[in-house]
Amino acid sequence: ERKFGFAYSRYGLEAVGAFLAWVSFNFACGITFGSWWRVIKKIVLAVWGGLVWLCHSGKKICHAAKGLHRIDKTKKILVSVSAFWDDKTTRYTDALRLAKILPKDYLLVTIGKKNTKKPILENMLHIDYVNGTDELSRLYSAAIAFVGFSVEDTFGKVFAESMLCGTPAIVFNSTACPEVVGDVGYAVTPHNVQEMLEKIYKIDENGREFYSQKCKEYVRLQYDYEKNVNQYLHIYEQICHKKIY
Repeated sequence: ERKFGFAYSRYGLEAVGAFLAWVSFNFACGITFGSWWRVIKKIVLAVWGGLVWLCHSGKKICHAAKGLHRIDKTKKILVSVSAFWDDKTTRYTDALRLAKILPKDYLLVTIGKKNTKKPILENMLHIDYVNGTDELSRLYSAAIAFVGFSVEDTFGKVFAESMLCGTPAIVFNSTACPEVVGDVGYAVTPHNVQEMLEKIYKIDENGREFYSQKCKEYVRLQYDYEKNVNQYLHIYEQICHKKIY
């Protein structure tokens, strides 16, 4: 049934005289061109997503965030956000592996629904739910770095959110993750938490402020909501005037 459904869908698309698709990142664009879409010669464009976000900075904000969740103010905070932490992906397993090798003066804060019986280690804090973007952006701003454990993101919005708050991101070099952070963050070998720890040390040595302004400027330039929406509108206009076929 699945083979029939795929063949039927492909037949339908091949019958269309002109077909335009756009994706969020160059990574996805490359995957698409490597698939049967390339064979049927349909048009694929990459348009990055937009981001509207409230960001915080400053020592008062950081202390407020730590106080809200009873975070030890002497700890160096690493934050990671996921909609779900479960056993269906390797995200929580990799978070535990990183936590095990972190020095005692670091604290890994994981945010999102936890659907696994795996433990929360001593140098970890798990927050199931945050009350809106304001609270989440305070937690981003309180961290020295964001650590991303995903290997399957087409647009890692949480990476960009943390960077807009001035917090550099360390992600796995997989799918669109490195494209999101660009040259203002770090991409390491997937599942290599030792390499991730080395980048944490590097950020700590340079200081968060060394990256902060660069991160904010990069996200505002790449993921400006109005600019990227206008790109979509421009594509629609070209279609309507039959300039793209």
